Amino acid sequence: MSLILNLLVRGALVSPEFLDSGVFEAETLRILGILLGFGVVALWGWSILDGWLKRRRDAR
Repeated sequence: MSLILNLLVRGALVSPEFLDSGVFEAETLRILGILLGFGVVALWGWSILDGWLKRRRDAR
């Protein structure tokens, strides 16, 4: 998770050639980056919650 978020924040997740190609506008890429960040954090949080629930269930 930290690797993906680190690359996303530094702007190294997508190649500069793709960004300069003009396929997407800057605002669209910003929104996609935000959604990707939230998605990564949500999956990370779900994984932690799932682990806690499984541990609690197995302890019974």
